[in-house]
Amino acid sequence: MATNHVVQDGSIGIDLNYIGSARTFGLGQTVKGDGGSEFMYVLFNSAVNQGGLTKIEAGYLGSACTGANETTSMNRLGFAQTTFAASQYGFLALAGQNVLVRTLGGAAFKGEALYTTSTLGAMSTATASSTEFQVWGVYLQSSVSATAATATVSTAAVSYPFLRKPKL
Repeated sequence: MATNHVVQDGSIGIDLNYIGSARTFGLGQTVKGDGGSEFMYVLFNSAVNQGGLTKIEAGYLGSACTGANETTSMNRLGFAQTTFAASQYGFLALAGQNVLVRTLGGAAFKGEALYTTSTLGAMSTATASSTEFQVWGVYLQSSVSATAATATVSTAAVSYPFLRKPKL
């Protein structure tokens, strides 16, 4: 299941499900889509699963996010709407309705707070710790019944996610 979003800002020839090994758009280019969605074109620095929470580093490099790899930095975040391998180009969802997100570790209920995990790109309902942070700007649109070992992709309303970190 890839995103069903379409570009609505007048841009021509943009497929939000594009995956490629050659750059066809400007890195960092953003486009507006239906449902209030916004997408950014990035180069994936590492593999990211569908729905994976992705950090956008300098140079518009996307890689799967964990709390541990964000403890000393603060990057813009988005969600992969399809699976990407390292060195592939594509669009990340920054905002919108029905954005695919990845959860792990048991049931999550509609609107419940989500946190980073040590599993690349996955979020869970576990509480914050010194290396796991609450992900703000993500609202699950339905309940999820994932098992502890299996990540589940579901939909969420997303509004420019960021991590809530304790003051150091």
